[in-house]
Amino acid sequence: KTAKGSTQKSFCGIGKIENDFEKARNMRKSRCLVYICISLDSMKRLHSESKAMRIFEKIKATIFSHFCITIDGEISVYGKNNFVALNDLTEAEIAKSIDECFNEINEILIKYEAVNIVRVNFGYYCTNSTEVLFKTALDRAKQACSMAEDKDVSYCQWDNSNGKEFERKMKIENNIQNEIDNNRFFLEYQPILDAKTNKIIGAEVLSRLNSATEGVLTPHHFLS
Repeated sequence: KTAKGSTQKSFCGIGKIENDFEKARNMRKSRCLVYICISLDSMKRLHSESKAMRIFEKIKATIFSHFCITIDGEISVYGKNNFVALNDLTEAEIAKSIDECFNEINEILIKYEAVNIVRVNFGYYCTNSTEVLFKTALDRAKQACSMAEDKDVSYCQWDNSNGKEFERKMKIENNIQNEIDNNRFFLEYQPILDAKTNKIIGAEVLSRLNSATEGVLTPHHFLS
């Protein structure tokens, strides 16, 4: 943190981001919350913790530059390896900023031979609604980040459509052990025909889940 009254930018506390988000909400201003997650576990296992932390510091500086200085926003360290940033960019503008930031991060990963070893995912949520509280916006930005990781893309935006679908997916996945214990999986058989004789010569075995809450589901819904 910097001294009070200083014009120098630095990481702020999450409380300041929450307060500024709520001020903007009360003034009906647009705001965009970005959640950034950095996964270093594979790097620590394959190389060393010291090398992982060197890469982390490089990425941290890059993120700070793009989400605090370049776009005149504010950013906070959140947890051990995560960040939360607040700005007033539009959806198109924030996507462009994330692309630029990710490209620079990718250069760092190439330099340190850490591509596909260190993972960096962004999730963001933009709103001008006076009804959306900071906690809700943060949860949605986190969900968008998890969606990006799930889809193996660098970033994802939360909206009503993909948010509801993600919550449904998490509900199904979190309940999967209970579905197994209650024997709710079953098989269906797709016949394979001999084109010449038109006789059944085999079958493709297809897994199904008869969910107690969702009905019959195909693997698309219960397998990552």
